[in-house]
Amino acid sequence: MMELFTFVDCVELEPAPVTKCCDFYLPLTSFTRTKQPLSELYSTTYGVILRAFTLNNRKEFTFITPHEYQYTLHRTYKDKSKGYFWLQDSYLVIPDEFVDRINFSGMFLQPMEAKKLSSNISTPQPTDGYCAGPLDDTFICPGYLYNIVRQETVKDLYGFMMKGMSVEDQRPDGRENDK
Repeated sequence: MMELFTFVDCVELEPAPVTKCCDFYLPLTSFTRTKQPLSELYSTTYGVILRAFTLNNRKEFTFITPHEYQYTLHRTYKDKSKGYFWLQDSYLVIPDEFVDRINFSGMFLQPMEAKKLSSNISTPQPTDGYCAGPLDDTFICPGYLYNIVRQETVKDLYGFMMKGMSVEDQRPDGRENDK
């Protein structure tokens, strides 16, 4: 079933200097970020549509801004089972966690670009002059529209096939198979 969300597994993270964390001072002991920037995400009034998890999916990281995270540092009681992340210059940043790989899912404008972040890719990537076309991309369709899209595609393919089969006999000798 086709969905709007793209799942990307086993994305590598690296320790990064505090200067690349945010635009103001945060008393962080450590933070990690993705090795490569994320491709562009759909955004709403509530923020980007992105969820991040540990590799075993036991801990979910909540999207937060660096300013909001600063307020969580001053809380008396902190939930250690909760993790946070934000986006800085298209990099996913996780503060105060020792995580080297994560899984995430989100609504990306270019899902195939997001899939390239996975370090589990076992198939060789095309190189040297290969230009991916729109048919090489994943078709994203909401689940409730999937049957309608499939029916319309089958109708178009059937119409195309029938058009190719209805070639008129152009020879006057009556041999129908030699068109």
